[in-house]
Amino acid sequence: MHRMTMAGLVDAAAAHHGERTFLTVDGTERTYARTREAAATMAGALAARGCRPGDRVAALLSNRVELVDLVLGCAWLGAVVVPLNTALRGRLLRHALDVSKLRFLYAEEELAGRMGEAGYAGRCG
Repeated sequence: MHRMTMAGLVDAAAAHHGERTFLTVDGTERTYARTREAAATMAGALAARGCRPGDRVAALLSNRVELVDLVLGCAWLGAVVVPLNTALRGRLLRHALDVSKLRFLYAEEELAGRMGEAGYAGRCG
């Protein structure tokens, strides 16, 4: 059985469906081609920050297109996404961060302030 990578699957879908709509999230519409570009860009941005296959990337994001970009970008790179519940705060958020053994954290601006409340001293991407 032939196994295909996420990058290969996204490439194939973009080549086959191109400008057809792939998703619509909160009024933002993405084509297959644009989704491929966004996933590759996210993978490149993560790699430029030192993210490697197997690294864990925590995601503190609401349901938005950037979450799709992060999930596909991590899969493209071979990193692991650890989605965090956006309702987490304080010690519960800190516990989730500790047990996830994250190397990177990607948080939306509105939620990034919770990191200090939780005692997290790392950087948010």
